[in-house]
Amino acid sequence: IGGLRDTVIPGETGVLVPHHDDPDNQIAELADAMRSFPDFDHLRIRLRAEAFGAARFRKELEALAAETFSSS
Repeated sequence: IGGLRDTVIPGETGVLVPHHDDPDNQIAELADAMRSFPDFDHLRIRLRAEAFGAARFRKELEALAAETFSSS
């Protein structure tokens, strides 16, 4: 999915794996990444919270920028 490298902070808001044209290689990369976390449930909960926080921050920043530049 395009744009994820710009929005995902590896290990904080998500996990990135290299793109492969072969779906089997893509699945293997994702499985390896998931196996690298011993407590996947804890990580999933933390990543979700961090991702929501980052999205909220970006939304607030965009609103502030729009307000700032619209009043000029």
